[in-house]
Formats: sequence, structure tokens, C-alpha cells
Amino acid sequence: MELAGRFDESLVPQKTGKTTLAGLKRDSVITFVGIGDVHYENKGCDLKGLRRTIEFIKNRENCFAFGMGDNLDGIGRGDKRYHGGLNRTEFASEESLWQDASRALAQEFKPIADKLVLILDGNHDKTVAARLQFNTTKYIIDELNQRLVSEKTPPSDARIHLDRL
Repeated sequence: MELAGRFDESLVPQKTGKTTLAGLKRDSVITFVGIGDVHYENKGCDLKGLRRTIEFIKNRENCFAFGMGDNLDGIGRGDKRYHGGLNRTEFASEESLWQDASRALAQEFKPIADKLVLILDGNHDKTVAARLQFNTTKYIIDELNQRLVSEKTPPSDARIHLDRL
């Protein structure tokens, strides 16, 4: 299995059902799927691919996900890379762009909220936080109402966090 790309579905248990990391036996086979570079509000976001991945995770026993960052594109007015028409029309309002896009992405993740064990910031997420004092990753985590690792958790603590679930 490749974490950041395609994965071999034949290696994944095919039963459906809810499973949490805490409920697994020591010798359980676990699949982790990385979801990264979503760039959700951008017109180039592969929504079909994202939704297929979410369905895959949702319908597989012992299958969990982690967010690898760049949840949003983070390019808006004031950014030298910005040009009109870059973002999907439902996220055209600059005043609420980041909140609206973060809320919408959290809704996409809702079906796997109990299987999403980690969300990291990417450089695009950090750009929004630095320029606008709005933490998109924390907003998504709060919307999902989950206890996840965020950017304030040092990487060494992430392993401990997962072991405690």
C-alpha cells in the first residue's frame, strides 16, 4: 500500500462495519489511507476522487485515514498567485472563504469522522493561519467534534496519541 497514492484494494479487508482503533486486537490488520493536497476550494480539486476515497474508508473494516495537509488551497486576494476564477463559485466570497471551505470539507469528512485519526497542517494551511489568523485545520477538527492531533501537537506526541485511542 502506498500512503500518498494508489493502493491495492486486494490487501484490504472488505467487510463493512464500525471499528475504532481502541477496539482492535493486537494482531489485527489495519489499513491507513492518507488524504492530502485536497485544496478543497480550488476549481482543480478532485471532488470525485476525494468522495471515492472517503467511501472506500467508510466501507472497510479496520481502515482508517489521516490528513496529510494542504486541506485548502489558501490562495485568495492579496496573494501574488491569486487570479479571479481560481476558486469554485460556491466559495467566491472572500470575507467567508476560509470558514465556508473549511466547514464544507469537514462535512465531506463526516462519514469517516470516527476513522479519521490525524489531520496535519500543510504549507497552504499555514499560509492562511499566518495571513489571516484563521487555523483551517483546527476549524475542521472542531467541526468534526473529534479528538485529533493538530498542528499544536508535536510529531513525537502523535504516536502516543494514536496508541491511546
